[in-house]
Amino acid sequence: MTNTANHSDTVKSSAPKVHLFNPANDEALAGNNRWHTPSRHALQYQHDCELLPIWWADDGDYIIAPHHTDAEIEATSRKANVKVNRYHPGTPAYPEPWGWSLDAKRQFQEAGMPDDCLPADQYISWLRELSHRRLAIDVNSALTKRSGISAPNHPRIYTDTSALDVRGGDSCLLKRPWSSSGRGIFPTSTLTDDELKRLANGIIRRQGSVIVEDVLPKVADMSALFHSDGTAIRHRAWSLFQTTSDGRYVGSIVAPQTGITSSLQTSGITYGDKTIDLACLAGLLADIFTDIVSVHYRGWIGVDMLAYRSGDALLLAPCIEVNLRMTMGVVATLLASRRAVSDTCTLLRTLPPEVATGDGCLRLAGRDHGFSTVLEPHSGLPA
Repeated sequence: MTNTANHSDTVKSSAPKVHLFNPANDEALAGNNRWHTPSRHALQYQHDCELLPIWWADDGDYIIAPHHTDAEIEATSRKANVKVNRYHPGTPAYPEPWGWSLDAKRQFQEAGMPDDCLPADQYISWLRELSHRRLAIDVNSALTKRSGISAPNHPRIYTDTSALDVRGGDSCLLKRPWSSSGRGIFPTSTLTDDELKRLANGIIRRQGSVIVEDVLPKVADMSALFHSDGTAIRHRAWSLFQTTSDGRYVGSIVAPQTGITSSLQTSGITYGDKTIDLACLAGLLADIFTDIVSVHYRGWIGVDMLAYRSGDALLLAPCIEVNLRMTMGVVATLLASRRAVSDTCTLLRTLPPEVATGDGCLRLAGRDHGFSTVLEPHSGLPA
């Protein structure tokens, strides 16, 4: 295997897949070691919901689930109407983690997957650097060159706090280079100058740099989902999701793709001085990612965007961040397809142990008195 190959040529993508739910993978990329220890809550979430990939697995696939019994795997498989078994050491198969890191590779090795089925360390190092939040800055620069439209949130990167152009009380965000679900995002509006500098210094000390961007008056969150099969990058879907005011992920809407695209096309969102053209924007981004990741990457690409208010206009910020991994937006899209939803609309979200599963919810994965990933009733797509 070469240093840019993501999987051995001896294992084809048509082979059975081995799924691994490692949602703290972005933290593992930041740590850049084989033995990443997530926070207590992140570790419990991974253990409690490790059967979640069964819901997008294919018949004959395998799962790595050391914290669940064979009976629990079988029960979830029946509920998802698919046949998935526990992975047995040495079985040739295609590894499918939530995301790749040295820690993810180690978990596959501990489960008994042959090394020639796994990506080279050099590939993981390349993917780690590409997964840095500077990728969003690069994508925005490429969009500006192709469309003439500048990124409205003005993202910039610093390796030294002496150059920071933001002060405590400003309406900006500090972002860690590697983080997910809004957990590495810090509003500066409530910080003093000293607090801001300490926070930025800490991020730089641990992860080498800090990203700063302006806060936009958000109206809605959305994402464009792409997939690379190692030969071409194709747009696969649009996704709508919800976050808190400080950027923490809440949940993704599960609905027919036709309904989501119709909602976006009739929303009045403009990009530049024109109503958003979804196909054109998706094509631009696909071309940009083809240039950036070439044929080396195989997997999902999620581009988070937001619609924001400027006077009476509803405008689009086309690239807030990029995820080179599975996302909950992808899960929501696959669930909508697999479950053959028609006009129904639900919200895919993860509930912490202190929040009980409500009436009408379908638990996809999780435990009583633990974390649960559920589908819950939702009011519908935004008009």
